[in-house]
Amino acid sequence: MSKRIGTLLLTLFLILSATSCMANDKQSQPNNTDNGSVSEPKDPTLSDRNDSISKEDGSEPSPDNNDTTDKDKTYDPNGWVNPGALTSPYAIANAAAKASPSVVAITTEVVTYGGFYGNYVSEGAGSGVIYSEDGYIITNNHVIEGADTVRVTLVNGDTYDAKVIGADPITDTAVLKIDASGLSAAIPSNEALLVGQPVIAIGNPMGTLSGTVTSGIVSALSRWISVEGIAMELLQFDAAVSPGNSGGGLFDLDGNLIAIVNAKSSGDGVEGISFAIPVARALDITRQFIEKGYVSGRPDLGIEITGITATNYESFRDTELWEYAVAGNRIYPGLYVTNANGAEYAADGATLAFGDRVVKIGDSEISDESDLAAALSRYEIGDAVTVTVARLSSSGSYFGSSYKSYEVQLKLVEYTPSQGGGDGNNGAVEI
Repeated sequence: MSKRIGTLLLTLFLILSATSCMANDKQSQPNNTDNGSVSEPKDPTLSDRNDSISKEDGSEPSPDNNDTTDKDKTYDPNGWVNPGALTSPYAIANAAAKASPSVVAITTEVVTYGGFYGNYVSEGAGSGVIYSEDGYIITNNHVIEGADTVRVTLVNGDTYDAKVIGADPITDTAVLKIDASGLSAAIPSNEALLVGQPVIAIGNPMGTLSGTVTSGIVSALSRWISVEGIAMELLQFDAAVSPGNSGGGLFDLDGNLIAIVNAKSSGDGVEGISFAIPVARALDITRQFIEKGYVSGRPDLGIEITGITATNYESFRDTELWEYAVAGNRIYPGLYVTNANGAEYAADGATLAFGDRVVKIGDSEISDESDLAAALSRYEIGDAVTVTVARLSSSGSYFGSSYKSYEVQLKLVEYTPSQGGGDGNNGAVEI
């Protein structure tokens, strides 16, 4: 009995001692109450990659040093967690204030040739992220694909006509240029991402709500998703996004860019499953377009082709392609060969000719540039492929034209601007 009483007294003593120490520690700590102030964002460019977690003297910060910038960060081999960012009631507001000036609204117009009924204009909308202060902007290929005009509206309401510098359907990335300077470019994150890490999405949902901020978490770091028939490795997140968010930014709670929003899963019972292009990949594509005008290492047919659609066919009325694509009261949309001089044939046999319409590559049916990009993404440079074309054999009939099918063996070459084809769903849909 006395032994049990002694044990209880010792336990009580230890608890009281620990409580006293905690109280003394609390009294000795300074008051670091968050006053909710929003720091003034700096105005760098995405091409400036010198921002890092290292201190100016080159040493790595640690949780117990006196650097107020990094003292709340806990570092480990798998990444970092910032407890302050997770708990501050102003974390999302601060991140949004820093990142929002770098996100733009994009509007597009497509002129449809209606023949007897006249022409009409259809509009589209999306988002973009400012890459550099001199007017380069990252968005999605599907946002501007097929557009006759593209306009960019900044957060302050200024609107500019935009030029398409390059568009890559394989990564769904496009680069625009506007005639402006002193813009607030996004800062790319160079931190390792963590599943469960808080993020914010900023964009132009519905095409009318520019600057909308939603929050969520990183759901997965790598998902292989098929978007319009093209397999893409994307970041998964659960912040709410809608049509019009495409091309907008996904940011961490430091306000740094981690990805470009481009797709979401849709269907009954599907909620909170969205995808984005990792920032490193988007930056790589953007730099290549700016520096050399194309993306290297891509397989190509080595020929020049032109896409004719039900909306643009009238613009070809005075060209040589008119008789191949339009006859009587019928339109034959598709991808038409306009120059086959760069073709490398993998076997003897049929060759390509002006006006041939590409209908298949291997077993993949081809009707437009997206189909072509998806088909070529399955091959490597140097592969031999069978290209099936429809060749005009008679024209001028009121009931249409007559075409004959040919199979041509081609060797795929590396795409360069001097050659090569188009402008270049199940699982996920573009938004």
